[in-house]
Amino acid sequence: MQSKDPRPSTKAQISTKRFVPETLLDPGTMSPRELPSVWRGEAERLRHYGAIGNAVALEAAAEQLDAALRADAGVRLTITRAAAESGYSADHLERLLREGSLPNAGRKHAPRIRRVDLPRKPNATSTDLTSHRPVAISKAQIARALIDLPQQDDR
Repeated sequence: MQSKDPRPSTKAQISTKRFVPETLLDPGTMSPRELPSVWRGEAERLRHYGAIGNAVALEAAAEQLDAALRADAGVRLTITRAAAESGYSADHLERLLREGSLPNAGRKHAPRIRRVDLPRKPNATSTDLTSHRPVAISKAQIARALIDLPQQDDR
């Protein structure tokens, strides 16, 4: 009886094993806010191994996601929407606004809360950025793009 060879058998499997860390292949491991720094770290690691094209693609994706997250942070939410995203009730958020512990990004009779200022209730089932708004490019798409990029020869 022959034992199965544990080495990868295809070029895609080799590339995946060598260049794509598990954190990029498992979409449930981190929040979108953590991804740009993780991707930059992985890009540095890829550069170290000579995968310059892959590193550049990952850095570009990190920049795009950073820009999208910065733009999204300044979005002003209605009290109802803020309550849905934060896990706190609309009444509680209004009380925080009245007390001044939460800045009003709107007008006196039309209050708004910036998403970046929104308090988050621990363990709340909310429609936070991580669940209600998909990122333009998924980790799986980036992993596939890294695998499909032609490798540079060191000759």
